[in-house]
Amino acid sequence: MPFIFNRLSIGNQSGSQENSALVGVLLGSYAAAQLICSPLFGWVSDRISNRKWPMVWGLFAGGAAVIIFALATSFATLIVARVLQGVSAATVGTLGLAFLGDVYPEEELGKAYGVAMAGFSVGTLIGLPIGGALYQYAGYWTPFIASAAFIVCDMVARLLVIEKPVKDRAATSVTQASEERLTLEGANGGEEGVVVKDKEDNGEGSSGTHSTASDPRLRPRAKGR
Repeated sequence: MPFIFNRLSIGNQSGSQENSALVGVLLGSYAAAQLICSPLFGWVSDRISNRKWPMVWGLFAGGAAVIIFALATSFATLIVARVLQGVSAATVGTLGLAFLGDVYPEEELGKAYGVAMAGFSVGTLIGLPIGGALYQYAGYWTPFIASAAFIVCDMVARLLVIEKPVKDRAATSVTQASEERLTLEGANGGEEGVVVKDKEDNGEGSSGTHSTASDPRLRPRAKGR
């Protein structure tokens, strides 16, 4: 971002404090867009049958953001690009995690989520130095071209993904809910059985109490008879 500021003559070229504030605005616009759009796309994800195409459109927004960033002529244009990047991240991230929930069984879901989040971290970790090296050694346009190429490859890969049919998703949800209900009922039944057995061992069972009260030999004798 500082290189773009110098190219567009944005901010104070001799003072870093003003430039840091502008960078903060750009970072904040990305985070705000992602914060607003993530719950929205999560709500949409639960109500659509095809999660592949929204992810493709999200990547399309990310590609448009790269082009706008490369061709930016003002600070306002940079903000628009960052907002589009936030929308793209919210779309791909939210729907991607929902897609993993459809594909992997419940006992493997934690591992799948962990690998996916690690992939996000690895991309951020290696993307920044690679982008800086491309800018330094190959020119201004090279990082944007590389980013656009990666987005196109990602779009093609997501188009090739085979989604689980909606009826299979519903069947999986019903099966998981039934298993959880049976597990809870079994646990509750086991606890009740333990309580009843303890009462019977202590002579506090309902049948024992009834037989004691109904047997005349066990009734206390009245005085004066």
